[in-house]
Amino acid sequence: IQTTRGCPHGCTFCTTPAVFGRRFRRRGIADIVEEVRAAKETFRTRVFIFSDDDVAGDHRWARELFDALRPLKVRWASQCDILISRDEKLLAAMRDSGCIGVILGLESPKAATLAEAGKRYARADEYLARIRKIQSFGISIWGSFIFGFDSDDWRDCMDAVRFAQRAGLCMSCYPILTPYPGTR
Repeated sequence: IQTTRGCPHGCTFCTTPAVFGRRFRRRGIADIVEEVRAAKETFRTRVFIFSDDDVAGDHRWARELFDALRPLKVRWASQCDILISRDEKLLAAMRDSGCIGVILGLESPKAATLAEAGKRYARADEYLARIRKIQSFGISIWGSFIFGFDSDDWRDCMDAVRFAQRAGLCMSCYPILTPYPGTR
């Protein structure tokens, strides 16, 4: 189920603005809840994936959505940014609504790589503490890292893998930087 389109950030490598535009859009919460309820009834499932690029890109709206999902007693996962770690009320709402895991686009634990990626809202030196905060709410994390930025070498790839292990991520993936059409 898709609840939002777009992303509030402008990372240089990301295809989201090329596909969905720069505007972050949210569906009506009542429509989302009804779709989840109908899918739960029709398919007898209690586990959902929200296919958003950043399900919590608007924290206030996301808290309202998660509060509305709580009575459905479902479990769900989605993708979002690491800024959720700054908002304990949001993390509690995620947990209480059935969030079992999130995919975080971490890209790299190296500051120079994050700068090259245009990830202005994230700081590599804060990653571990932010990850621990999310995990403290019982939310598992799948970390996504990207190999191949100009400032990277093979040691940075190994450092990313070691970081993922040290952070206790439940899963991690390591795609290669690809210059997709529409990306900077």
